[in-house]
Amino acid sequence: MRAAKAAADKEGVGFRSEKPQGEDVDFSKALPRATRRAHPLVQTAVDIQNFLHLGRGESAEALDIGSTDANVAVGMGIPAIAVGAARYTGPHTLDEVAEENSIVPGAKMLLLLAASLAGLANP
Repeated sequence: MRAAKAAADKEGVGFRSEKPQGEDVDFSKALPRATRRAHPLVQTAVDIQNFLHLGRGESAEALDIGSTDANVAVGMGIPAIAVGAARYTGPHTLDEVAEENSIVPGAKMLLLLAASLAGLANP
């Protein structure tokens, strides 16, 4: 924050900070990392990505990093995942580009995930 404010002052532009919604999530209620990564919800998503060979030549694995819409639920101890339907480069920049050929396999992954999770909800 300090560096951004200093850069704005140097360039003579305004600067303000806004707190993103959900940033104040209390992760003290989150399940342990190993438990989160081993959850059937997470493993189902990983298994489907590997079944469809969506890992660019390597096996997919669960990541437990970054800022996603799942963070609020995870912070409350509710299993949650964030997945996308397309491959992309330059995320969250003016140069962000989605790979056109990735949308069909990505849509298949989302459909298989929904169908598989419907089965998990009713064991």
